[in-house]
Amino acid sequence: MATIGQVPVSDFSAPANACLNQQIKLVNASTNAIRYEWDFCANDSETLTSNADLATLSGLSGGYGYEIAEDAGTWFGFAVSQNNHSIYRLDFGDSPQNVPAITNLGNPGSQLSFPQGIELYKHNGNWYGFIGLYDPGSGIVRLDFGSSLTNIPTADNLGMFGLSGRFWDLKVVNQNGDLILVIINRNTNSIVRVNYRDSFNNEIVNATHVFSSSIAGANLTPGFDIVQAGTDWIALVASDQTNSIIKLKFTGDILTAPAIDGTYTTNLTRPLQVSLLKEGTHYVAAITSEFTSIKLVDYHDLDAANAPSEIIHSGLPSLFAADVLRYHGKSILQGVGSTNKLRNVSFQSSCGASVDFSEEENPEDLIFSSA
Repeated sequence: MATIGQVPVSDFSAPANACLNQQIKLVNASTNAIRYEWDFCANDSETLTSNADLATLSGLSGGYGYEIAEDAGTWFGFAVSQNNHSIYRLDFGDSPQNVPAITNLGNPGSQLSFPQGIELYKHNGNWYGFIGLYDPGSGIVRLDFGSSLTNIPTADNLGMFGLSGRFWDLKVVNQNGDLILVIINRNTNSIVRVNYRDSFNNEIVNATHVFSSSIAGANLTPGFDIVQAGTDWIALVASDQTNSIIKLKFTGDILTAPAIDGTYTTNLTRPLQVSLLKEGTHYVAAITSEFTSIKLVDYHDLDAANAPSEIIHSGLPSLFAADVLRYHGKSILQGVGSTNKLRNVSFQSSCGASVDFSEEENPEDLIFSSA
């Protein structure tokens, strides 16, 4: 569901029991919603349905950052070209699986020097981008697109917030109304949180608004992802030299020091970036590397009691940067790497439902032919 102004409340009911080939009637009592999405099949990432190049980004060299964003039904991608210090905008139109129109935005404000990870975030009608930089002490570049991602952005370097190292990957999260920029510091093996409070224009006082925590056991940390699970925050951090993904748990507050909540090492070779996708009750991590094909790992419900397990598919691409999303009942992975190609990989399971996905307020004619 999506909403404007008011928080949506999901409320629906279904029969407690049903037989095969019996029509199931859903009763939707949800409030404050302007859009509905029903997905009736689970575990899509276990079924690979397509794996092919979607577009050529002429001149792209060193694709170390990629992000997908949707704005009012229109889809965009942004790809970083490290070796020529530039970014590309991909206009997909009404579906992220359309062949995109491609615009080379160049080097906004001449602020990009070997750009790395990229994050996009919309706040109060304005779109912002944050880009990590490769070299030590280079800081972070903030892009301001204004009200539309089709605008040419302005760019400013935010600096290092009083810290040393390399800020390669970054995310923005909202905790109780506070905008928090979360950064992985590759060289110091630490995770940094910068609290902007209610506006990215607020002044940052390093001693008051910047929090840095070391990650025990990590050795060179190039990438990560972070999600909120209940009242806690969970981060998966790539550790290059230990060939592992370290799970961090921030109990109750992302600004507190995290605890190590598990380490995953199976079939990993120098992991680079991590992207987390929620499929029903499962979280699936897509892990990139400069040296091997992308890995998919099922982290289940993110509880440490449930050991993660690899989801194996032959022929997955080798990518430096990837983003993952849910779209019309599918799991979609897109990314870039050492070539100038945009790769699109789709996953969708078949569960015997007469309707796999619906945007109706009250889906009808739902029948399952298999259990």
